[in-house]
Amino acid sequence: MSSEQITNLFSDSIRAAIPDGSLKVSEWAERYRILPPQRADRSGPWSNAVTPHLREPMDTVTNPDVEEIDFMASAQIAKTEFLVNVAGYKIHIDPGPILYVAETEDKAQAWSKECFTPTVRVTPELRALVSEGRSRDSENTIFYKTFPGGHIAIVAATSPASLSSRPVRDLLLDECDAYKPTAEGDPVELAEKRTTTFFANRKIIKVTSPRDRETSTIEPAYLSSDRRKYFVPCPHCLEPQVLAWTEGRCCCPKQDPAERCHLKHGFVKWDHGDPRTAYYICKNGCEILPHLKPRMLAAGEWRAERELRRRAGFWINELYSPFVTWPEMAEKFLEKKDDPESLKVFTNTSLAETWDPVTGQINIKDLTDRQESYQEETIPDEILILVVGIDIQRDRIELEIKGYGAGFESWGIKYLVLWGSPAMPEVWDELSKVLTTHFKTTAGRELRIAGAAIDSGDGVHTKDVYKFCRAHGLGIYKIGEKKFRGALTFAIKGANTPGKPLVSKPTKQGRPPIWLYTIGTGAAKDSIAGRLEIKFKEGIPKPGACHFSKTYPEAYFQHLRSEKPVTRIWHGKAVRFWEPLKEGIRNEGLDCFVYAEAALQIYLQKFRVNLRQLQEKAEAERKRIDEERQKANEPPAEPAPPAMVFDPTLEPDDEDEFMIKVRQKRGGRRFIPRTSGNFVTGRDDD
Repeated sequence: MSSEQITNLFSDSIRAAIPDGSLKVSEWAERYRILPPQRADRSGPWSNAVTPHLREPMDTVTNPDVEEIDFMASAQIAKTEFLVNVAGYKIHIDPGPILYVAETEDKAQAWSKECFTPTVRVTPELRALVSEGRSRDSENTIFYKTFPGGHIAIVAATSPASLSSRPVRDLLLDECDAYKPTAEGDPVELAEKRTTTFFANRKIIKVTSPRDRETSTIEPAYLSSDRRKYFVPCPHCLEPQVLAWTEGRCCCPKQDPAERCHLKHGFVKWDHGDPRTAYYICKNGCEILPHLKPRMLAAGEWRAERELRRRAGFWINELYSPFVTWPEMAEKFLEKKDDPESLKVFTNTSLAETWDPVTGQINIKDLTDRQESYQEETIPDEILILVVGIDIQRDRIELEIKGYGAGFESWGIKYLVLWGSPAMPEVWDELSKVLTTHFKTTAGRELRIAGAAIDSGDGVHTKDVYKFCRAHGLGIYKIGEKKFRGALTFAIKGANTPGKPLVSKPTKQGRPPIWLYTIGTGAAKDSIAGRLEIKFKEGIPKPGACHFSKTYPEAYFQHLRSEKPVTRIWHGKAVRFWEPLKEGIRNEGLDCFVYAEAALQIYLQKFRVNLRQLQEKAEAERKRIDEERQKANEPPAEPAPPAMVFDPTLEPDDEDEFMIKVRQKRGGRRFIPRTSGNFVTGRDDD
């Protein structure tokens, strides 16, 4: 080999070893990024053709005139892959200190183990720079990885210490609208302060689906940016447009919801009530079938509404997703539209719109006019499950028996006050009689109370509540000399903490230990307030609607009107609280409603069921009853809407048989929450 050939060989090797700094992020991804098998159906080299809408947001990262990128997007838009591409580009081409922030530690760990690390492992250029870190003394861990010229720290927004330590140049904020305030302030502000040292060349990237309008971080950030939207051409008339969901309703983020949009939108439509036929009507009236969507996405372009001033903003919804079809969105919408909480999730994660929660106090003028004539002796046949919410006071126990049907439609069956100090056994004996009551529906189905949530947070009778729940956690009651099946009991404690879910993981309390469930009262009251606004006609099913028996006292409805939502600054972040209208106002009825909601969710989670799984079983039960009546020459029951009964197959007549079946069902473990949803599993403490 000649000296010239040797020189050329060394030169080529040196050029190959030096990363091409002129590459944009989208170009880097298409040249180097490999998708691991566990991340997508299409494993292998990254292709920008699959997600053309990500090309410009990725390339904006290398624009020196952009300091902050605000990406307000729905689910199924490949937001996570966008962040992985940015991190990979920075490690390989433009190394420096990087901070990735997730909502919780579990989600931070999941991003590291399921998204980032598998990508590093299968992408040769990244694998050569970031070691696996298997040894104990390795600098690379699940939450911290080094590479030549920098590092990436993967932290949770719940840890102020992690958010306020070493300086970083590149900040990746994942699902920042879901961050909860910390003791030291707003996690977003804490993280942004860490970029001050790199003010001249820092990159702050916020990627999230929006949440509540009042407390959203991403919507005001997007509105302060250059406000880019993705315009796609109609395949028939070629008119560029922003895709929207509902006819005559703008979906674009706005300062004021009442603000008029300057754009003309189309909408999604389906025929004959069948969401599987869904297609898109363009703004000029053309009918666009779902299979044409990829062609539209490939020809789309981002258009800014304002001049770029250091902040680039991108907004896009699930209608553009290459992974979700319009018929799938239509089916999901029909499933969620009648329940305010489910509709909120659809609005946030599918439409990429902020949610306007109930803005006033619970103040439905016709609440008392809604009282209906059904009686506890024959409850509506639409009811699928009965639960009880129980509020403990110093001189009494107040409780509400509530029935729930399909779509979380609810019926207030009875509101009771059991007078007497909860320190006395007699009042608990009275409660036992209530919880073992059996009810019959108008079609003749028999229902017993499935679950009861009992407030233990008054600080005076906590031990009494624990004792009662410990004795009746399996729903066995001894009244006199006889034993009865009744409601499973759950000890709960309310928490007026912003962002707290309706039911959190239970914790062990007391000796012997008992499971205590923390209830997010704010989430429950938001849901109740929204559902109280649903209007309906008596006798016509309406998912989410709230019905009340004529036996309810007027004071109960006053309790429902006792609180209102307010927005306050808490640890540097705007949050939403429910507060009493005035000091000392009574709210026991509202609390009982909240606890009944909690009892329902705990029970459904415990048995891994939902309000639609057993509809066929309910129909079979109704058919069996009608057949028996026909045999006895009785007229058949009036046909009722499809419903379901909750019957967890544990139906023995005596305690011994019941306990045997419980032991068989759980494999020797205690009858406690399982490892799905919000619950954990434990074993016998004996």
